Amino acid sequence: MPLLRRFIRSSCNKDEAAQLIKILRSPEGQLLYGELMDETLACNEIEDVLLTDEQIEMSFCKLENRIDNMIELAWI
Repeated sequence: MPLLRRFIRSSCNKDEAAQLIKILRSPEGQLLYGELMDETLACNEIEDVLLTDEQIEMSFCKLENRIDNMIELAWI
């Protein structure tokens, strides 16, 4: 998901961040996020690391909070 990757690199604007929130709040978006996490772990050659649904959910919540904070700061 290019938009999520840009957000992680802090290279998306507030409109893109808002769009990302909509996407990630959907079941499809959460699935994409989980797939991106799996892909990231695979690319980093980390083996035998399995994330539980709870860990993925916690990571997703942290990401959502970061997006919310970014949008709030953009309005200041």
